[in-house]
Amino acid sequence: MLAIVVRTVILYLLVVFSLRFMGKKQIGQLEPSELAVAIMISELASIPMESKDIPLVNGIVPVLILVCCEVLISWLILKNVKVRKYISGKPSILVEHGVLQQSALKDLRFTTDDLLEEMRMNGITNISDIQYAIMETNGQVSFVLKKSASTPTVEDLSLPIQDDQMPFPIVVKGEIYKDNLKRINRTEDWLNGELKKLHITNKKDILLLCANDKKVMFTQLKEKKQK
Repeated sequence: MLAIVVRTVILYLLVVFSLRFMGKKQIGQLEPSELAVAIMISELASIPMESKDIPLVNGIVPVLILVCCEVLISWLILKNVKVRKYISGKPSILVEHGVLQQSALKDLRFTTDDLLEEMRMNGITNISDIQYAIMETNGQVSFVLKKSASTPTVEDLSLPIQDDQMPFPIVVKGEIYKDNLKRINRTEDWLNGELKKLHITNKKDILLLCANDKKVMFTQLKEKKQK
């Protein structure tokens, strides 16, 4: 029993670090080659996990080989446009200037119902409002709306623009993220001063505190302290 637990933990860590090494992507953002490798890794890792008679190395070596192959392919895709085209494919235009591109839909075996579903998921109701609908290499559809259907920006409305730095988590579960504090060009003395304004005496009481270079944007205490 102990041997099975140890083998399972080792293979689990191997799969996690292998996928982490290949890069951060969600399942819906994986290229075809990356999805194939992810599936194969999970299958290979499960073989020695199921039986003690199969040597652990029979699962580890193939997984490492697959990871090396994927890293090599990723490097080739990065360096060579032709390799990128053959392995990852290229984006296809499904709608252009409000007109369905029937040949592209047919080649991709992408029905009009599929397109309408993607439109609804993106809050688009009228094909005529679409400047371009593009099928990306990861299978997701990107939409570029016509100016007449786009949400007006601050610049379009000729309003004064002032860029603010985005808020960063500064205190999480009572722990100060010093790197983020440096990123907003503030010190712990500044943070202590802000906490005094919020009547917080102990940083350990904080569940989450976010701030930018100007002020604290969000604060929430742990449940017991809120009560």
